[in-house]
Amino acid sequence: MKKLFAETIAIAIIAGEKILKYYKTNIDYVLKNDFSPITQADLESNDFILESLKSTFPVCSEERFISLQERQRGEYYWLVDPLDGTKDFIAQNNHFSVNIALMKKDIPIFGVIYIPAMKKLYAGGEIGFWGLKGEEIKYFSLSPAWEKLQRFYYHQYPRSQFIGCDSKFHSTDTGVNFFKQYQLRKMAIGSSIKFCALSLGIADIYPRFNGSKEWDTAAGDAILRSVGGFLYDTKTQEILRYGKEDLKNNFFIAFSPRLKDIYKEFLK
Repeated sequence: MKKLFAETIAIAIIAGEKILKYYKTNIDYVLKNDFSPITQADLESNDFILESLKSTFPVCSEERFISLQERQRGEYYWLVDPLDGTKDFIAQNNHFSVNIALMKKDIPIFGVIYIPAMKKLYAGGEIGFWGLKGEEIKYFSLSPAWEKLQRFYYHQYPRSQFIGCDSKFHSTDTGVNFFKQYQLRKMAIGSSIKFCALSLGIADIYPRFNGSKEWDTAAGDAILRSVGGFLYDTKTQEILRYGKEDLKNNFFIAFSPRLKDIYKEFLK
């Protein structure tokens, strides 16, 4: 599997570079049926990823939905968000990413999040937490090999106040009240970069009290699981599960390893 994972990381990098061709320009977009924006960068990244992965397992993408039956016809399938954080991309604030997750029986076992504008890449799952930064990313895409990745670790940095991630565009009143109730210091981060912050120990908790889809969370979930964190489904009161026909997530709270023994304190 490591060879496949390395190749998938290279695919995410190349997709990210395709996205950057449209960045820092006058970005045109249209609204989809759910009123979320889509750009040519979304579509080009999506087409490239689908073409690159189609010979492996079924691919379900934000821009190319496939049914639950198609996803589950074998043991594995992919969940892809070719440009997570399109609003951030349009706002040109660097907080957007390419997300690719490999699912095994509806469980995310590997995920890669590439942040092209920051030249940062994070990958993880059952094989641990890995990544790349800067020029190493370019060289990896030219010749992908698992041995070229750096091993990353979760660090429990000392602090007097827990840090919570919040969206730049999707804050809710419930979320604002949650931050006040638990006296969290707010860190505004776009797209799936929030999961990277939790996995690195930069932040501690991420409450999501509005709509999301499985392709929004699967890659970050796999990475967070690799260091001992998890996503808690506030409706079922269990670990967030995948494999729903409509791919809609319930509201959830993502916890870093720092909070794994006291997470119930945040459910009151």
